[in-house]
Amino acid sequence: MQGESTVNWERVRLGKSRGSVSGTTIHGWPSILFGLPFAGVGVMLFLMYLGVIHLDPKSVHAPMWVLAVMGGLFFLAGAYMIVHGFLGLGLTKKIEEGRRRAPHQPWLWDYVW
Repeated sequence: MQGESTVNWERVRLGKSRGSVSGTTIHGWPSILFGLPFAGVGVMLFLMYLGVIHLDPKSVHAPMWVLAVMGGLFFLAGAYMIVHGFLGLGLTKKIEEGRRRAPHQPWLWDYVW
């Protein structure tokens, strides 16, 4: 039937068996470790572009500026994951501290009221 929605808009009560949804799937140290190779490859590509790491220009099948752009993209992706990991570690530490100070008041754990 035309115009009829197939979405069920009823409220669903989440039980304890369901976890929260996150913007990314890895946090903390796994995020840092995942981002390091990307940042490293980005730095290596940029150093190849600058000539610090020797590269035969005939072996590159694209303009040399492409190395700089790709290096920048890889570095930014890796740096984002590394920063996300460190921010997650800080938040985890803050929540643990709040849990220690007020174990029966979880609304105080992650935000300073």
